[in-house]
Amino acid sequence: MEENDSKVGSIIETFQSGSQLITGGENAEPRKMTFLNAFSAIFNGLGIGLLLGILLSTTLSPVVSGVIATVSSLLAVLIGLNEKYLDPVKSLRIGSFGLFTVAGIIAGLYLRANNPFAPTLKDKMEEYKSIGFSDEEARNLIIGFIKSDTSKAQREASLLYSTIVNSSDCDVLYYMTAETPVPEMVNTFRSTEGIWRKFADTFQTELPDEMKGKSLLLVRDSFCNSSSSEPYTISNTEKIKAINPKFSLEEMETQISASGENWKNLILMAQSQFSESERLQIYKAILKVFE
Repeated sequence: MEENDSKVGSIIETFQSGSQLITGGENAEPRKMTFLNAFSAIFNGLGIGLLLGILLSTTLSPVVSGVIATVSSLLAVLIGLNEKYLDPVKSLRIGSFGLFTVAGIIAGLYLRANNPFAPTLKDKMEEYKSIGFSDEEARNLIIGFIKSDTSKAQREASLLYSTIVNSSDCDVLYYMTAETPVPEMVNTFRSTEGIWRKFADTFQTELPDEMKGKSLLLVRDSFCNSSSSEPYTISNTEKIKAINPKFSLEEMETQISASGENWKNLILMAQSQFSESERLQIYKAILKVFE
């Protein structure tokens, strides 16, 4: 019995001595501050602080947010905040961590605001000039304030040799008849965009009310008369553009008829539906579409 008691006592003593080795014991003196201990503590705080500070200030990515949460959860282990075992080395590590976290946040905000690793505007200017751009072109490319000249784009678009008409647009226009109200007809043409919208806008301003609907149906029947599902083509628009609006009715019809089969059909249908004065008005309106 006494032998067992002595064994238990020795086990307790061993456990107590082991705990003192691990924790330093309740009455253990703090570690002495040396240059190496101080340097390692500051270096630990610097590394973790800058990492956390720069991550916090330079990104909003959910993945990085998860990394920050993980690093933050390990700080208690890496630094140690239990006052019972706090010593000057740990205090130095904690203080340096806080200081360098703030420094990391400031550095990250500076990087986001100033983008110091990107080339300067002057460097970009010289780079563009070195490959052949003029000063004005390079300046516009850098600043990005290049306004679109819509009127110029419209003038250049009118020089195309043909205008493509989607078959789906003709399907939309197919359901209109002579009984369809003119405002509804105009809105339908405008909804298809492209060349049909130009016809609607031009006829709306250039033709009298009693001619608008019939004229829109005229151009629809002239260019949407194919059973093919492929896009239709309003061809030879450069020839239409070259026609002088001051031509006589006969000269104008001759020029338009020579521009293609669809244009010839348009002339034939116009001659059967409109008077001479009305046809002249329609032809001049068509010329304005392709100006």
